[in-house]
Amino acid sequence: MMEVEINHQPEEGEEHESDDEDWPGSSEASFYVIGFGQRDEVVYKKMLRRGQVLGFFANVSPCLVGIEACASAHYWARQLKALGHEVKLIPPQHVKAYVRGNKNDYNDALAIAEAVRSKNRIVCLKRVADDMFDE
Repeated sequence: MMEVEINHQPEEGEEHESDDEDWPGSSEASFYVIGFGQRDEVVYKKMLRRGQVLGFFANVSPCLVGIEACASAHYWARQLKALGHEVKLIPPQHVKAYVRGNKNDYNDALAIAEAVRSKNRIVCLKRVADDMFDE
């Protein structure tokens, strides 16, 4: 099973209100995706805009996806689960312990990957009724 880590970062100067109805919070504009093969080798690294995320994952075989838990992570987790992926949300405090080197999107995504593999505590996925982004 391939493993994919997602790290989403705000785009500089981006507004906090969004006209995009599919997007549950505009602070995350780009997503850094790192795919690992069965031998823990990096298979691909991609920077995706938010409008590209679902299309990308629709074309990827079902895999384990690690996402740093935040308010919009629950929305993305539900979307990815609907595409057949297994999703694990990792609390930010557990990810931080694995960040190495300078803080950047790539290192953050690698930290999420390491946190997912180390059997850290995961966050339970919110139901749509409990999530303010899917009202």
